[in-house]
Amino acid sequence: MLGMKDNRRTAIGLFLICFILLGFWWYELNQKTMCEAGSGKWEKLGPYNAERCNPKTTDAGKICTDTSECQGACLVKSWADGHGFCSDYRYFPGCAIGMYNGTVSELCWK
Repeated sequence: MLGMKDNRRTAIGLFLICFILLGFWWYELNQKTMCEAGSGKWEKLGPYNAERCNPKTTDAGKICTDTSECQGACLVKSWADGHGFCSDYRYFPGCAIGMYNGTVSELCWK
C-alpha cells in the first residue's frame, strides 16, 4: 500500500505535469494570436507539415528577378515570364514557379 508520502509525491507529480502541459498550450495559443495580430497566417508548413506562423511581407507585389530580392519568394505567373512579383507571405506550402538566379525555376519550400 502506498503511504501518505507516496500519495503526496504522486499528486505533486501530476500537478507539475498538468502545469507544464498548460504552459505549452498557452504558448501555442499566444503564438497563434500574435501571428494573426501581425497579419500573418497560422498554417501547416514545411516537410513535417507543422503549424507555424507565415508572416505577411512588406514588399508584396514588388517586381523582382530573383528570390533574394524579396522577403518571401519571387513568384511568376508562367514559365515564359521574364520577371516576377514578391510573394504576399514569407513561405508558401508546396512548390511554385518563381525566379531564382534570374531564371524561372520551380521553388519548393522545405
